[in-house]
Amino acid sequence: MGAPLLQALFPSMPGYSARHISQSLVLVMIALAGVLVLVAALRWWRLAGFTHPREWRDLHLYLLPAALLLVPLVAGAHAVPA
Repeated sequence: MGAPLLQALFPSMPGYSARHISQSLVLVMIALAGVLVLVAALRWWRLAGFTHPREWRDLHLYLLPAALLLVPLVAGAHAVPA
C-alpha cells in the first residue's frame, strides 16, 4: 500500500517492496512526522497526553509493568544461538 507512495517520494532509493524493513521504517517515520505536525498545528499536546511532570498522578501504578520489563535483565542479556 505504501510502496507507490515511497516510489513517488523517493524514486532514487532502490529496493522498494513489501519485504524490506527499511520501507516499513520509512513509512512509520512519515506517519510519525504527519501526526506530530497535526498535533502541533492543532495544539493538541495536552489532549494527546503530553503534560508537565507536576501534573502526573498515580505513578505507583507503573511499578509492576516496570518490574516485569526489568526482571529479565537482572541475570544479564544472553545471545540466542542461531
